[in-house]
Formats: sequence, structure tokens, C-alpha cells
Amino acid sequence: MNNTFKVSLFKNFLNRETIANCELDELVVMIRQGRYADALSDYRCYSPLLSSGKPVSCSRRDVMTADNRIPRLCFSSVYKRRNGKRIVVGRNGLLFIEIAGLKSFDEAVRIRRVASCQPYTMLAFIGANGLSVIVVCSISQADGTVPCDTEAWRRLMSKGYRLLHYIYSSQLKTEISMQTGTAEAMCLMSADAGIYYNREALTLIVCENDVYDTFNVCRSHDFEADESPLPGKSSSEAYRYIFYCCWNHVLDSELNQDDPYYAERAIQKLAYLCRKSGLPQQMCVDRTMNLGTINVERGLVELFFAQAYRQAEDNPNPLRYVEAPRLQAIKLDNFFSTRYVMRRNVLTGVVQYKHIGACDADYRPVTQEVINTIAVKAQREGIRVWARDIKERVNSTLVSDFDPLNHWLDSLPEWDGRDRIKAFAQRVPTDNSRWPEYFSVWMRSMVAHWMGLDVMHGNDLVPLLIGSQGCGKSSFAKIILPPELRAYYNDRIDFRNDNTLMRGLSSFALINIDEFDRYSASRQPLIKYIISKSEVTAVKAYRSNFSTERRYASFIATTNSRHPLTDLTGSRRFACVAVTGNIDFTSAVDYQQLYAQIISEIRGGALCYLNAAATERLMDDNMSFMRVSDFGSAVARLFRIPEADGAGHEMSVDDIVSVVCRAYPRLPVSGLSDKSVGITLKRLGFNRRHTRTGVRYIVEQIEK
Repeated sequence: MNNTFKVSLFKNFLNRETIANCELDELVVMIRQGRYADALSDYRCYSPLLSSGKPVSCSRRDVMTADNRIPRLCFSSVYKRRNGKRIVVGRNGLLFIEIAGLKSFDEAVRIRRVASCQPYTMLAFIGANGLSVIVVCSISQADGTVPCDTEAWRRLMSKGYRLLHYIYSSQLKTEISMQTGTAEAMCLMSADAGIYYNREALTLIVCENDVYDTFNVCRSHDFEADESPLPGKSSSEAYRYIFYCCWNHVLDSELNQDDPYYAERAIQKLAYLCRKSGLPQQMCVDRTMNLGTINVERGLVELFFAQAYRQAEDNPNPLRYVEAPRLQAIKLDNFFSTRYVMRRNVLTGVVQYKHIGACDADYRPVTQEVINTIAVKAQREGIRVWARDIKERVNSTLVSDFDPLNHWLDSLPEWDGRDRIKAFAQRVPTDNSRWPEYFSVWMRSMVAHWMGLDVMHGNDLVPLLIGSQGCGKSSFAKIILPPELRAYYNDRIDFRNDNTLMRGLSSFALINIDEFDRYSASRQPLIKYIISKSEVTAVKAYRSNFSTERRYASFIATTNSRHPLTDLTGSRRFACVAVTGNIDFTSAVDYQQLYAQIISEIRGGALCYLNAAATERLMDDNMSFMRVSDFGSAVARLFRIPEADGAGHEMSVDDIVSVVCRAYPRLPVSGLSDKSVGITLKRLGFNRRHTRTGVRYIVEQIEK
């Protein structure tokens, strides 16, 4: 039988039906890539099937009245539109079975996986409402053909459907409702990245004279959930809750607790309220015996309840004694739990949400407009709630925290043993052989602080990339974080605003101090202080009071200046590296293995800080990057007194000034005279010699 099938797509455009035909391969691509994902997200949120919970398939009315943006699919026939009418131009041997009324999206994924294991399954994908699975199979007569006669074709499709219904009901061990009019049945287009497609699936042979019975699976049904008087609670949970509401009414009644017969009167009243609420008698007796304020023997309690329940209640109302605020709160809890998933981003402090069962898996911030929309939807379902009530719930501890950094780290695979940190550091061309060591320590410290392994100290080491403009310093800083976490990278933070800076420590994973030299020497002590802080006290976004938050941020810095450091003791915070060429920031990075290596090294006990010896070496390396503010300091950095006679060489004042200007181009030397330079050199202890061409000083130039 030919395995090349065409499918008809019915669309509504400007209140006019259009028909497009495509091959099965093209349809699979549409579903896998989610061509109609936006429309399906809306449909899954508002579809009546989502909240009905009934195990029924999409009726013809459901399909016909669905969102007009979603096409309808016909697998069994190929149609064209001619003179304003549908015309059948071909018959397929394709049938679909819909497993509907599933409890969750995860269950739909499971059913799709099981269905894909069946040899007759050509297509299996999650349905438009997110709570069903569509299974497409091919059928034929014994000779491998599909009859051309319409009536014979209808009989074939009807028998084929019953046979497939029997097979898949038994194999999937789930109830599948029987469809009528299977020959012309349609389903809605869907979006499912995990769609199963097997063009070589077996064709089911349907014999003309065989009779197939419908398979009825004995499905365990949760009657408690259906019969529960309180939404979102099982029957037993609801009865227990209602019982204690009845007991609250007894406690709030006018019964005198000093009355010696108070316990008996209270039990009698409780039994009456329980009967009016329709609660099970035996459960009420058991619960009454567990009430701490009741000290009555069980036989008497059973007698009181037997007397109360002797007369049957004609119109029991389980919610009669549930206070309205409690009932509204329960309804609101169920409304949220069945429609939304919410989380609070611990870095930004923003509450995010997504619709349950929506195609679009991205979380979005809960804005005031979203709160207003949720309130309106709840009111449409009969819940008496206002936007302020929704806002109070959103800004409560009922919303769970979400740490995006550790969420991503927890998804990483095991490290494969290849050193990627060193290779990543070597993307920066430099003559500093210790740069990979400094960078590795800094990366480990950054990730360790994300993981909360050192809450007493901050990551007080800062790589400082020093190079010419356009060599890729800032671009390299940006690619340190994987794409999934780049929302938590910042290179625009204002170091002149203390509160913004403090808030950034707990709101970002990596902060780039771009153009480090633009900050005056008076701000560098503050920067050093900020770098070493382990926790943050500031006003978090969307809050009005001060709070102490975890620090997540590590720092990296870039500059074009060759001498950015001003504080000699504070230089131990900076791992300065002179960039000698263009940095590679375009090659692909295996972020999963890079960070898996970092985590493996942290757990293996690798240092996340520089020890005393490494810190001394770092400070020595940083001497050449110190900024000088006077001519004498510059000379002391560039020249020294020769240690032995005959060592060194003679230089004139002009030569010395020229060397200083090349090393420190920003140092003001225009006001210097030969005399003032000579005084400075004499104060520093340099010997001089008079020659015919002038005074020359005996110096030894320090190699940098």
C-alpha cells in the first residue's frame, strides 16, 4: 500500500472556509515546530475540555467552534473546494483514535509514549487541548486497497475504527470513548515537539465479514474527586474540613461552657449540624472522639449521632456551615492550582507565571494587568474576589521560590574529564603565564557562591582585562555566562549609586565593571568594599523595606588604561591581565561541560580563593598596572639605582622624561623643568655625571 498520504486542512478566513492539502511529512513538521503554537496556547487556557475532566473526545461541535486560528485536520479524505462546496478528490486509509479526558499534560506524554510502541501507530501527538492524545493509523482491505465506493469505504472505516479501538483500549489500558461518524471525523491541529512519526508503520487489514466488539476497560475512577463538595479536595478531605467547620459553629454558639452538661449539648448540636451537612455518620463519630475538648465515652457519642441521623435529611447541603470567606479561599486555591504555575525569581524578586498545559513554556512576569486579568477570570467562574486579593496571594509565601542559577546547574551532566576552563581562559592572549590559574580560581568561586557554599565571604577576586579598544574584552565577559543565564549579566550598573549597586549584588550573576578607569581613585575603596561583601542589605525591586539578601554576583572588569590601579593594598582584589591581541569570543562554547567541570572541581576540594603565596605573586604582578600621580613615583616604578659599579647606563633628563611619558601618558609633565627633574632624581638617590652635553644620570631601567 502506498505510504504517501495527503491530509486536508480546513481553515476559516474572513468567515469563509478554505481548504489546503499537504503531505503527512509536512504536517509532522508543522506540529513539531509549533506553527500554530500561539493560538493553541490560548485554546488550551480557555478550552472547556481543560476544566471539565470528563473522559470524552472532541465532539463535532467542539471542533467546529474552536478558535478560528487553528486549522481542522481530516485524515481519512482529501478535499477541495469547488463552486463554494466541498468536493472529495481522494480517499485515504487513515483513521485517528483520540484518547481524551486525561488528567494532566504529563499523563498525555505517557500515553503518547506507550502508543508509539504499537506497530500500527503511524502518528502519535498530544491533542490541541493538551489533555488528549491523537493516534493515527492506516487501514486497508485484504488486498491492500481502499474501496472507491463511498458506502464500502464507510463500512471499512467503521470496522477499522472498532478494531483499532479494541487494540488501543487494551494496549493502553485506558478508556477510549467511541466516536460516531468516524469516516468524516476531524481533529484540531496541534503543537507537539515530541510528536511520534513512523511512515513504515504496519497497515491494519480489515476483513469484510469479521465482527469486532468494543473493548471496555475496567478503569479505576476517582469517584471521591467527582463527588467532592469542595473544589480541589478529595471527598474525605472535604468531609473532614466541613466537619471542623461544623464544630466551629458549635464553639461559636450560645452554649455555656460552664454548664456541667456542656459536652453532651455540644455533641448533640454537632451531630445535628453534621446531619444537615450530609456528612457520613461514622466518620463524624471518629472525628468527635479526637476533639480535645470533649471528654465523653464513645458509646454516648455514638448514641447522640444515631439519634440525630435517625431522621434522614431530605436536602443536605455540605456547604451550609462553611463560612463564605473560607469557601472563597478554597475556590481560589483550586482556581490557581488548575490554571497557573507561579514562582518567585529569587534574583529579581519578580513573581512569574505560566498557564498549565500551554504550548508556550516561557514564564512571564506577573504585572498589574495580569493580576487584573486573573481576577476577572475568577469572577467569571463565580469566585467573589478582587484584584487586591489576587495581589495579596501573589505576594505571599504561597508562591514558591525559584533560583534560576541553581536550577540550571542542577541540570548539568557529569563532567567528561576534559579541561575546558584552561582552554576558555586561553581565549585571552596574554604574556601572563599565571592568568589561567587566576581565572580558574575566580570561576570556581563564582559558581560556589551561586551554590551557596560560602556564605561568610564574597567572591573578592576580579579579573581585570587590560587592552586596546576593540580587542573583545567586553564581548569575552558576556560569553562567560551560558545563554540561559545571560539575563543575569549586567555591564551598565551605576557604581555611583550605592543602593543600585547593593541591589545588583543579589540580582545578577555577573557584573562587568566596564571602563574601570573612569571611576576616580576615591571610588576604588568603595568598589573594593562592595567586592568583598558576602550579603546585601538594600531595598529589593518591587519592595519598600530594607532586607538582607544573599549575594550572587561576581565581578569582572575591563579597561583601556595600562595603569588602572590606585590602591597598592587593594590591588590583591584584581587579577590584571594585559591583553596582547584579539580575544576569541566567537568560537562555540560547551557550557554544560565547562560548568560541569567547575562543579566537579569544587566538590573535589579545589580552592575557590588564592592562598597567601598566590596573593603575594598577584600583587607583584599588579605593580606594573599601578596608576601614579606624581613624577617621582613614576621614576621609582621605572628606574632603580644600579647595584654594582659599572652597571646601568647614563641618561639625560629629556631621555628620562620621555620614558616616563611613554609609560604614563596621562601623567602631567608639561610644567616640569630640568631643575625640578634633577631635584627629584637626587632625592631618589640617583648619581649624576657632568658631561660636555649636560648632566647625565646613572640609572638602571626596570623591565616590565
